[in-house]
Amino acid sequence: MKDDNASNTARLIARTILLASQDSELRRLVAPQKAEISEAILEQTKGHKTFRLALGPIPRRLLLTLEKTLLPGIVAHYLVRKRKIELSVREALQKGNKALIVIAAGYDTLCLRLRDEFPQSHFVEIDHPATQAGKQSTFPDGGNFHLMPADLTQSSLSDILETSTCLDKESSAVFVLEGLTMYLTEETVQNLFREIAPYCGKLIFTFMEKDEEGEIGFRGQSPLIAAWLKARQEPFLWGTTRADLPRFLAQAGFDLSEVIDDHDLRAEILSPLGLDHLALAKGECLCIAVPSSP
Repeated sequence: MKDDNASNTARLIARTILLASQDSELRRLVAPQKAEISEAILEQTKGHKTFRLALGPIPRRLLLTLEKTLLPGIVAHYLVRKRKIELSVREALQKGNKALIVIAAGYDTLCLRLRDEFPQSHFVEIDHPATQAGKQSTFPDGGNFHLMPADLTQSSLSDILETSTCLDKESSAVFVLEGLTMYLTEETVQNLFREIAPYCGKLIFTFMEKDEEGEIGFRGQSPLIAAWLKARQEPFLWGTTRADLPRFLAQAGFDLSEVIDDHDLRAEILSPLGLDHLALAKGECLCIAVPSSP
């Protein structure tokens, strides 16, 4: 991402949610209010009026056909990934975590949708100022919703957390890093986790799982995907294996609790809705970790 531009990935995923909300099957995976909030944010971004034309029946079918060519199942993957994260966050808040902190939230809607449901909890989004500007103009912070603009390539996350008036090391928070770690170096990911650990009750993040050749990326993706990410200055940089993950987390002060892959998401999310026939992209997993015991 360029320093003065909003994240292309944030815009892409928000547009994907709008696209899915118009599809007879995929809309069942879109949480209430998610599409409406996403559109309100996207209205502040360039090109949204043009994109709206793509939501008609014929353009929408063409886009979903293109998805099957470039990266089959990526739309459903985004949707079930978010659905599982929301279930895990709700569980954490109900069990006593006092805040939800979303790092690099992009145009995600989770904090906005949960803030009224959990009025005693704080909902904090930390993101690059250029990306956060669109959300700030539409949903300014206030009450238990807090927007904290920060460039984590220039600022220390621990300093940002230390200055927050709604966080302390005595009241644990649930941290979410969705669709972020793959754009960072291994060292940067580990440093972020170390900075999070003193405040954290539950860590939820996604990561790219290396394939048998040690490559990172979605399985079966078109070479055009990697080229597009590189051209947009958002290439994948880090991934790991399930065998190495416990060691990696332990070095940052966490214990592995659970790894969720496409098979798990299909069984937990798609099958109960009768959507087991939908393709799901493979290669990105969801991880849940907890701070290591003293």
